[in-house]
Amino acid sequence: FSAIHSWAGTALVAVLAYQEVSSSWIAVSWALFALLLLIAGTRLKRMELHYQAYLLSLGAMFQVGLVNLHATEPFPMYPRLTLRLVTIALTAALLYLSARWAARAEIAAALIVGATYEWAGSALVWLLLLYELHSLHVAPGWAIFGLVLFEIGYLRKSGNWRLQGYAAFASAFARIFLVNVGASRHDLLMTTLPLAVIFYYVYWRLEGGERDLLAQDRQFLAGPVLGYLGTATCATVFYCCLDAGWIAAGWAGLALLLIAVAWSAKQEVFLHHSLLLAVAVLFRGVLIDLAEPGVIAGAWFSG
Repeated sequence: FSAIHSWAGTALVAVLAYQEVSSSWIAVSWALFALLLLIAGTRLKRMELHYQAYLLSLGAMFQVGLVNLHATEPFPMYPRLTLRLVTIALTAALLYLSARWAARAEIAAALIVGATYEWAGSALVWLLLLYELHSLHVAPGWAIFGLVLFEIGYLRKSGNWRLQGYAAFASAFARIFLVNVGASRHDLLMTTLPLAVIFYYVYWRLEGGERDLLAQDRQFLAGPVLGYLGTATCATVFYCCLDAGWIAAGWAGLALLLIAVAWSAKQEVFLHHSLLLAVAVLFRGVLIDLAEPGVIAGAWFSG
């Protein structure tokens, strides 16, 4: 059959799905059809089927943004889940599966196309966490998702998966200052401090991993940056949870702990963190605590 016939058939099936399938399931049906086209195109060595799959996948992404993100009604088969959760999760899974077949296309940019599918699947999961989780739980949700992506990339020796993990870490860190810092002390501790643990863990994995495998990551200093994010997260928690007069003392204690870690683990980067914290303690003490004696007095005599 000719390429024109295949394009006409694909268009007919796509329009039929749009007309007959429930609006919340259109994205899933298009993503599934795109996966089947990619498999067929790879098996039959017909590149036009791949191009059709790319357009269908793009259409599925737009449909998710326009319809599925707002499908908050319960999932009929299990009302505790929302239709948004089920349909977007299925669409993301289909995009992840499509990545494998897209990367096998007989074009020069096949690997880039496959990586794009992986990013698209991760973007849907990222959005799903944003819409489904409580506002304070989004940051730890993104951090855990980033950790999963990083570990997949580490085990599969894929820089693309690890890069997605770093993007999730960056968004989780930014979310702390946009949302979590306004929470109560208990909620801030429970939802923010775990991010520091994750950042430090990934730093440890990067510094102790195979040098050849992680050469690209070390080139743009992924490990040190994550180490700094971990310390910045801890310092932020101290700033928000301690009384005003105790913030400098808390940062000084954290700096002392980092010096101990730098000495015991032979990691000089933590010594740099401690020096930055020492500067912060100096400025805090001179510009705020000493300039406002009532702050210190209130810290000693409150309660």
